[in-house]
Amino acid sequence: MVLGFVLLYLVVNALLGFSMHESLRHSSLTEPKSGELAMYSLVFLFAGLPTVLVALAFGALRNAVRNYQHHHHHPLHHS
Repeated sequence: MVLGFVLLYLVVNALLGFSMHESLRHSSLTEPKSGELAMYSLVFLFAGLPTVLVALAFGALRNAVRNYQHHHHHPLHHS
């Protein structure tokens, strides 16, 4: 599941970078520089990383709380 999430994250950032690249190219009517698409993708990758890390931490904390509550309410249940 983590690998799928990482791949989806990379694909979304590549698409955002491509969209930014294309919109700036059309608005400025200049020929794109080499590496511009990669640069935009990296910008989105690093800009979105804190949000993704907070979401993953929140999900892990929520899962830990649910596991604690489950074992607290069912002390004889061992998984």
